[in-house]
Amino acid sequence: LPALVWLFLLPTALLSTFGNGGSSNSLNSVLYLFPIAALTAVTWLRQRSPRTAAAWLAAGVAGVLTQQLSFSPLVPLYPLTAHLRTGETLARQFAGQIYFPWNPLLTYFAERRFYHVEDGLYTRQVAAAARPPATIARDLPPAWALTALPGWRDYGVYKTLQPAEAQLGFFETWTVYTWKRAGPPPTPLPAQSAGTAVAPR
Repeated sequence: LPALVWLFLLPTALLSTFGNGGSSNSLNSVLYLFPIAALTAVTWLRQRSPRTAAAWLAAGVAGVLTQQLSFSPLVPLYPLTAHLRTGETLARQFAGQIYFPWNPLLTYFAERRFYHVEDGLYTRQVAAAARPPATIARDLPPAWALTALPGWRDYGVYKTLQPAEAQLGFFETWTVYTWKRAGPPPTPLPAQSAGTAVAPR
């Protein structure tokens, strides 16, 4: 069954690698082969070398465990949500003014409005089906004056939509572009001591 599932998923998985974004996720059908491949390898090893099979299997398990234990400290034990809490603060403080191209749910839950997603804008652009700026503007914040992006990003369709004079700044772990600011600059959250708002440059 795992082999059949993998076989039927393989064509669409390979097709997705020629698209934009998400191609590595589509190759997860390979995981369906791992259980049956492991059982087949164990059976083959026991038939080929019954006396040393146990030792080889123990060595394989030890090798996998060593690799996983060396990697596991890098994996966070809790969801990384601190930046989303900061983004929620920005979304509420600048309701109707701030745009999150990569995190549209922040403004949806803060304002009950769903603005354009960067992936959608980029896909339309690549497909030569880009919408006119006036049409796009209908689904952007009505008093758009800030763009916030997680981490450091300096590329995207959003840059062609915002004014060229937009100034680059940082707030906690967010990259923030501002122009014709209608309100006070973002203020750091009291609960977070690391990271402060940096004036746009």
